[in-house]
Amino acid sequence: MTKNLAAGLISLVLGVVYLFMTLRLPDVSIGDPLGPKLFPVLVGMGALISGALLVVGDIRAAKGGGRQRADEETAVERSARKALYGKIGLTILAGMVYGFILDTVGYLISTFVFMMILMCLVNTIRRMAENTIISLGFSVVTYVLFATIFQVSLPRGILAF
Repeated sequence: MTKNLAAGLISLVLGVVYLFMTLRLPDVSIGDPLGPKLFPVLVGMGALISGALLVVGDIRAAKGGGRQRADEETAVERSARKALYGKIGLTILAGMVYGFILDTVGYLISTFVFMMILMCLVNTIRRMAENTIISLGFSVVTYVLFATIFQVSLPRGILAF
């Protein structure tokens, strides 16, 4: 089983479950009855379509003989794949830690730290000034946008404002 086939099957299963659970949401009695369900239905349909395209594409590639080089993976490709999986794992770990510290530390600080970690993973540590500017700018701009303009209450944490 190839990666595309496995990813396609997983996407199909998750899409079916997500769509099923979305359709079980209670109907709203006030306002647009489709409103709260529209986006989740679109996400579920997107997962189903993406999964189906991956499965069909993989089946076509197998029939056409497109898998002949799959066994000839070089050491460089294996190393690059391991580095990519490491970055994915660190991103997941950073997201989990971000979720756990968000209420206690606050939106501004925890988002800045989370963005710094992601920027260092993607943009390397050598570009620290750029990483810092982007992380700080993103945190402040989104905080101001949501807290003041949209009036959304964000976790303040250890900061008093």
